[in-house]
Amino acid sequence: MSYNKFLSMSSLNPSFSAATRAVASSVEGDCNKFPPRPIVAHKDSFFSFSSNFSSNFPSNNISSSPSILPEFSSDTKNIFPSSDLSSCYRNLFFTSHKGRKPSKGWEIKPSHFRPLVPAKERLYFWRTPYGDEHFFDLASRLPLPLASAACLAIRSALVPATATTYAAGMKRFTQFCDQWNIPESDHMPASYALLSAFVAFNIGKEAGNTIKTWLSGIHGWHTVNHAPWYGDDKWVHLCRTVANREGTSHEKPPRPPASLNHLRVLRQALDLTLPFHAAVWGAALATFWGCHRLGELTVLNLSSLDPIFNVTRSPGPILRTLTDGTRSVDVHIPWTKTTKERGADMILTARSDDLCPCVAILNHFLVNNNIPPGQPLFSYKLPHGRYRPLTRQDFLSFVNKIWSDAGLLHVYGHSFRIGGAVEILLAGVPPEIVAAIGGWTSLAFLLYWRRLKELLPMSTVRAYKQNDMNRLARIFDDFRVRAKIPKAFLDSFDDISIL
Repeated sequence: MSYNKFLSMSSLNPSFSAATRAVASSVEGDCNKFPPRPIVAHKDSFFSFSSNFSSNFPSNNISSSPSILPEFSSDTKNIFPSSDLSSCYRNLFFTSHKGRKPSKGWEIKPSHFRPLVPAKERLYFWRTPYGDEHFFDLASRLPLPLASAACLAIRSALVPATATTYAAGMKRFTQFCDQWNIPESDHMPASYALLSAFVAFNIGKEAGNTIKTWLSGIHGWHTVNHAPWYGDDKWVHLCRTVANREGTSHEKPPRPPASLNHLRVLRQALDLTLPFHAAVWGAALATFWGCHRLGELTVLNLSSLDPIFNVTRSPGPILRTLTDGTRSVDVHIPWTKTTKERGADMILTARSDDLCPCVAILNHFLVNNNIPPGQPLFSYKLPHGRYRPLTRQDFLSFVNKIWSDAGLLHVYGHSFRIGGAVEILLAGVPPEIVAAIGGWTSLAFLLYWRRLKELLPMSTVRAYKQNDMNRLARIFDDFRVRAKIPKAFLDSFDDISIL
């Protein structure tokens, strides 16, 4: 009797104990198979569904999708209410959304386990035999609405950008498994040997950080399916060490900081009476002086608008005037990379020159008025009463065209955060305050400085002189001493990405 047939029989018979199932697994002799779960299936494991179940879990348009549920025997149907289970399974694992076909050379073998879906949905809709068994196991232990609710809650835990990033690792890993004819059942949980081979296969072909990101995606996929993760095995770590060493030629150049010179050139090219220009100028100065990530103040794309993650015009910036006459603008960011749903409050202090972020934001709201309060903060008006959110890509394409024409270095979204922190430090603001502005801990800020030492010499037209570098070095060393962080401890963080 085969392992799979034995497993199927034992899942339908409560008299088969976990020990018996474990024996069946060992007899099969496949050490890479996941340990079988004891499945105790009874009729009263499920609630009878209310009439509004379908409204709680709306079904997708899947009429053309073939059934991929297991073949249920008559005995099975007495245990699993197949109509309810099938409906729930389809609602969770089928989607009507279609993704783009992979480019030539990066195709994936056709499989009902891997539907063609957008990258941000791949983490949830790409399945494995292990993932399917986990769902049916979950459905046997909990009332089906609760099992479904748990699965849907897991899908809400990651922001779309993170899910999209993870999708790249899943895709590369699946292509690797296809190329080497790795059985579907071995994709998850991926053994330490398979993960080590995946890393080794890409040594010298990709940067070490790229492989690290791919592994994070595979890890996330395992986590969503509650599968064991063997990526922390010593073999995998040793292979990653080699990948880091051999992949240096594929590393992207460090991101240079945006400088005051960048901002002045940008200001000269703008007409702040134009809605788009006013939005760009406000976003540039807010990101720079607020030391925040560009993606936290703009939107990724027009299809990803979500008030949970995007800053909106309501309640809007709060203007404050302190007792000494200092003016500031407070903007609440609902979601950041580090604080998650706790968000952060960005405080922008007024300046007396033409690079004042408070004046820029006020001008943006005056020019781009009459836009609904629920729209993203830096939305701008279009002709005929229409409006459009400022996307990250639109912003970067526009400003980099201006800076390229002026002979300045190309910058990235993070360049504003880097440049703002440097300028505020050089202005004499204590590191503790700058760390609070950017949302860094003391340790993270010191590690950030270690990377800045690599980035600042790349800045264009010698915006930062050697004496500036020396001043910053002294500032950060004094800060390290006050924070009581040993220099040797910082030296141990060679493979950390905190930018």
